[in-house]
Amino acid sequence: MPGSPSLPAVAVTSVGRAFHLHRSDSARARHAAWGLVGAVPGLRGLAAARRQALGTRFWAIRDVSFTVRPGESVGIIGANGSGKSTLLHLLCATLLPSEGRVQVRGRIGALLELGTGFSPDLTGQENIVLSGLLHGLDRATIEQRAGSIAAFADIGGFLDQPVRTYSTGMYVRLAFAVIAHLDADVLIVDEALAVGDIRFVQKCLQHLERFRSAGGTLLFVSHDLPAVQRLCSRVLWLDRGRLRAEGAPRDVTEAYFDWMIGGTRAVDPGGLASSTRPPVDTAPPAVAVSAGPARITAVRLVDAHGADVLTVRGGERVWLLVTAGVGDGLARPILGFYVKDRLGQQLFGENTLSASRPHPPAPPGSTVRARFAFVMPRLSPGEYLIAVAIAEGSQADHQHHEWRHEVWQFSSVWPGAATGLVGIDVDASWQISDWS
Repeated sequence: MPGSPSLPAVAVTSVGRAFHLHRSDSARARHAAWGLVGAVPGLRGLAAARRQALGTRFWAIRDVSFTVRPGESVGIIGANGSGKSTLLHLLCATLLPSEGRVQVRGRIGALLELGTGFSPDLTGQENIVLSGLLHGLDRATIEQRAGSIAAFADIGGFLDQPVRTYSTGMYVRLAFAVIAHLDADVLIVDEALAVGDIRFVQKCLQHLERFRSAGGTLLFVSHDLPAVQRLCSRVLWLDRGRLRAEGAPRDVTEAYFDWMIGGTRAVDPGGLASSTRPPVDTAPPAVAVSAGPARITAVRLVDAHGADVLTVRGGERVWLLVTAGVGDGLARPILGFYVKDRLGQQLFGENTLSASRPHPPAPPGSTVRARFAFVMPRLSPGEYLIAVAIAEGSQADHQHHEWRHEVWQFSSVWPGAATGLVGIDVDASWQISDWS
């Protein structure tokens, strides 16, 4: 990768980007005309004032600063309209900042809006050549890589059809296939995994992980929070054009998730009280988001003797005990949990709606208790967290009352070799036949 490792690959300093919103078509035309007048020496100030009076300024990005080190993978999250795409356009220099400074060191490969760099009337094959040239490849290199690009896109005979006939998924397949074959130092990807079947998504993730492992710098925008946690070492959260939070993937994505479901995030330093005695010292602080009157009051993971489970090897039967107070009452309460690894990836979970019958209402002031019994799967050695929630409604339509993200921590000491994120018991048999 070019440049000194001590210099940032990306440096964004106090950046803002404003757009002028016009009140009418005639105001837009006058705004353009005053722009021409502003090119005349001595009239720049007058033209700027007149242009400003013809509409309002909207700041899509304002006062945003951050750096990205060479080889770092940074996720960018935020609700629609938060300024993510505008920021990426500033990084790619397809937009210029209204204020501040953007520096990117090295060659950029970018997948922004669908079809950026594609000509709709050209075929897929022709657009491979066009996109490669736009990204700085020479024609000989493009022709050498065209077969591999076509295989990665895997859209068959449509490669010889005009791109305007493509579905959204085909657009993304071809666009990602092109950037996957660039000699990029900095890769910028905007929602490439939002469309496409699971095989293509996994192919994209594998490429991004290889790019990251090889020392490439990645900026990854997605609403897929598990993918952000899997790929990124740091996450930026944009909210209404400003940088709201920056930090470890699990911390920032969980705070964003809490905000998205309308709750308030709070850390309970004392953890959650057990139904029989104070919480164990090794339990982490419980991170809670509350959006309704019901509250989780106690959580324990226990073995067959009722002892707290803090270490597992896999294969043992355990019970997760969850207690909640329902406040004003719930017509159809739902208690659920999931287990996640240190990166925040959800490994498995269940809820009372799908795992038990019946589902009686909980009257005001009552307490709801759930017991989830299961055989602990084999997990790679390390630390794991349990999150629990109480909700009301149906599987398809429900309201969360409270999430507790980190109510129980345990360790896996399974001595076997890891095969995937979760290991299962398999009885295998085999034989050798002599066909001579």
